[in-house]
Amino acid sequence: GGSKISKPIEFPAELKLPLSDGRICVYTLTGIVIHVGGSASSGHYTAYVKRPGTNGKTQWYHMDDSFVEAVSEKTVLRQRDAYVLFYCRKEVKLEFTTPVPRGSMSASEAKQFGENRARARANSMTSDNGTPESPASSTSMKKPSKSS
Repeated sequence: GGSKISKPIEFPAELKLPLSDGRICVYTLTGIVIHVGGSASSGHYTAYVKRPGTNGKTQWYHMDDSFVEAVSEKTVLRQRDAYVLFYCRKEVKLEFTTPVPRGSMSASEAKQFGENRARARANSMTSDNGTPESPASSTSMKKPSKSS
């Protein structure tokens, strides 16, 4: 059997993690599993679970075999032998950016814009000597010469 890691841990009732777009994603603690015992291969497990209530009111319970007891969130957060933590993500508000208003283009301006874009793209695909690169020319292999 293995040895149990017995380093006490701290954990928050709410985790606030940043998303790549700058928004914050909030996770709420909903349960923990506690392992009581001296080794990884023996001991006793209990759990603390959060029961959602009406009007946003919740209640924590400590479950120990057939014994169930209502406890405070403060009691839950004081547990240092947590083995597994369960968090539930709160809804992330969808935010859509407002498009930047652009003035309308005339037909001739749109044509010029398209031509400039095509020219820029063509220029980005030319070789150093100004000639267009073909896939074959950039990957061709020369036949090795025989040396005697």
